[in-house]
Amino acid sequence: AIEAGGKNGIFPVDEKAVAYMKEHSMRPFKAYEADEDAEYARVIRLDLGSIRPTVAFPHLPENTRSIDEVGDVPVDQVRTFESQMLAFMRDTKKDVLDAIKEKRVIDEAVEKALNEAITAFKQGYQA
Repeated sequence: AIEAGGKNGIFPVDEKAVAYMKEHSMRPFKAYEADEDAEYARVIRLDLGSIRPTVAFPHLPENTRSIDEVGDVPVDQVRTFESQMLAFMRDTKKDVLDAIKEKRVIDEAVEKALNEAITAFKQGYQA
């Protein structure tokens, strides 16, 4: 993946990946596999089960964190969490959003208010 500095990576697609794509993809997808007779200048073999999922953050490809650093929301609930959190912020914490928009920076006061809002949201969050 580009986040890891690669230009191309070919990994086997298992049933779990196919189920995920069927559930979350908004358009048809195609799984690609390496040609059986492909020859490579270099082959790096990885145990994909040993690699922790990585989340890309804005605004640069190298701005990534392992899933362990991101928080306590399960990966399969991130999209739901995000949409509900944004609705919560718009409905009940508009002042915090306005402060971020106006200041264009998250200073200590805004960070404190944002963290309080996140804590309040998480207490009532249901996936």
